[in-house]
Amino acid sequence: MKTFFIILLLSVRGLAASADLHSQFTDPPTWSHFDGFMHAADEQDQKIGWSYVASGVLVMVGGTLGAQYASDGATRIVYGVAATLGVGAFGYGLERLYNGNNFTSFHESVLSASLTEDQRNQLVARFIEVENEKALRRRRIAMVTNYVMGGLNLYSASQASDKSTKDFFYTFAAINLGLALSYSF
Repeated sequence: MKTFFIILLLSVRGLAASADLHSQFTDPPTWSHFDGFMHAADEQDQKIGWSYVASGVLVMVGGTLGAQYASDGATRIVYGVAATLGVGAFGYGLERLYNGNNFTSFHESVLSASLTEDQRNQLVARFIEVENEKALRRRRIAMVTNYVMGGLNLYSASQASDKSTKDFFYTFAAINLGLALSYSF
C-alpha cells in the first residue's frame, strides 16, 4: 500500500515537471531558436501524449478489473483510486496530443501574426522572461504547500493512536517533505 502511494505522489511530481518547459528552453530568446524548440517540443508532446493515453487505459482497465475481483474493501479502494488515476492520465495524454504544452498557444499566435523578425524576437524574449518569473513562483508555492502538508501529516501521526495510522501519516509526511526539498533547488 505504501509503495502505491509513493509511486502515485512521485508521478504527480513528474506531471508537474513535464509541464515546465521553460526550464528546457536554454537557447537565446530569438524567434528562430524558439520556433525550432517548439517543433521539437511538438514531437515530444506527441510521444508524451500517446504514452499517457496508453498507460492511462491500462491502469484504468487494471484498476477496474482489480476492484471487481478484490476480496476486501481496502483493496477495492486502492484499485478504484488506480482506475481514477488511469482516467486522469488518459485525459492528460489527450490534452498533450491535441493542445500541446504551455507554449503552444503563444507559438501558434506568433506564427499566424504579421510581425517582423525583430518584433517576434522581442515577443519571445519577453515571453520567456515572464514564464521564468511564473515558474519561480510556481516552485515556491509547491515547496511551501508540500512543507505545510508534511507538517500536517507529522502532526496527524503524532495524534494517531494505532501503529498503522501513524505509519501511514509518517509515510505521507516523508513524501511531502521530500517533494518540498525537491522544489527547493
